[in-house]
Order: sequence, then C-alpha cells, then structure tokens
Amino acid sequence: MLREQQGSGFTDIAGAEGAIVLPIADTLLASIVQQRLPPSLPISQLELHAQPDDHFGVRVKLKSPAFLPAFTIRFVIARQPALPQSPQLGIALASQGTSALFGLLVGAFTSLPRWLQIDRDGRITADLGVLAAEYGVGQYFGYLTALEVRTMQGRFLLSARAVLPPPS
Repeated sequence: MLREQQGSGFTDIAGAEGAIVLPIADTLLASIVQQRLPPSLPISQLELHAQPDDHFGVRVKLKSPAFLPAFTIRFVIARQPALPQSPQLGIALASQGTSALFGLLVGAFTSLPRWLQIDRDGRITADLGVLAAEYGVGQYFGYLTALEVRTMQGRFLLSARAVLPPPS
C-alpha cells in the first residue's frame, strides 16, 4: 500500500505533516559507523561520546603502531541544515589543540565519501541530501522541511519535520 501511495505522489494523504524527535544512543551510532568503515582503514576501534550542548568526542584506537594509546578528539556541531536550500550539517573541532591528532585521523582515510568534506581548519561538512541519495532515500529527503542534530549526555537527538505536498 505504501508503494502504491508513493507511486501516486501520496495523493490519498496529500498535505500530511509529521515530526519526530529520535534520541539515538551514542553506542548505537558508533556501532553503525564502525560497521561502515572500510577494513583497509588503520582504525581498530571507534567510539562516539555525546555530551551536552552539541558537543561530542570521537575516541579512536589505531591498528598500528599498536603501542599508541587510544585518543579522543572533541567536536561541536557548528551549523544545522537549513532545508531545502542548505542540507549541510557543519561540525568543528571543539579545541584547536587537537588539530594534530585530527590531521593524523584524516590522513588515515585515502578518500572520503562524496557527502563528506573536511577543510584545512578541521571543519567538517556533511551534505545530508547527498548522503540520503547515496542510501536510496533521496526522494523522501525532499519532503523534509526541518532537520536538526543536537546532543545530550550519551545521545544524539535527531529532530525532523516532513510535509507532503498539499492536494492539487
């Protein structure tokens, strides 16, 4: 039935609106990210630690050299997507003192996915529209009117609002 509605442009439920706040445990998100890392990466362990006020840490253990301890780089969500014109989420280093560690981490990636960009100052831009298209849900992303990523202790909070076009 959902596929029929999709094929018709959701005519029978045109104008529907919905909103969701989805708290995602940082451990679940870290597991998803780690599963999607290419095995060629020199990372043996990756953890995410969500903290209050849009801050989070990424704890990384490199495969080699094995004697190096795990290290944590702290980030802050610096810019929220403004849909539909700017679906980019901006993330920045929370402390410039960790930029050398961040450079080491970025150097481990031979290439980044096309939805992810990192500049010389350590600012990360994630194009969520391109990410959605890459995972085959780009057509649904177009229904979003608002999207926000926040953090609290131990959780990332994803808030979204979607609207289907009104009946014609």
